[in-house]
Amino acid sequence: MPQRPILVAEDIDDQTDAGKRRSGAVRSAASSLAARLHAGIELLYVEDIKSHPPPKFDALHIRAWHSKHQDGLNEAAGRFSVPARGILKGGSPPQEILQT
Repeated sequence: MPQRPILVAEDIDDQTDAGKRRSGAVRSAASSLAARLHAGIELLYVEDIKSHPPPKFDALHIRAWHSKHQDGLNEAAGRFSVPARGILKGGSPPQEILQT
């Protein structure tokens, strides 16, 4: 029976030192667990429109913001030692994480 992938909720926008350390620790633990379970990883980032940087709030800037997050997810997923894919959703982060 194939294993379900391990869901890792990621805040790719948090580029502080603490955020980078936290992300690294979570990714390392998830990668190790996935390898032991012969499972993949689903790396989830939820775009919260309330966190979109003002003042630009038009379709062009939203698409660029979305592309930045998708590129970041793809890059992060490529760093795992097990199969991983990025999932980008929009909405309330807690709600979307629980739903996923």
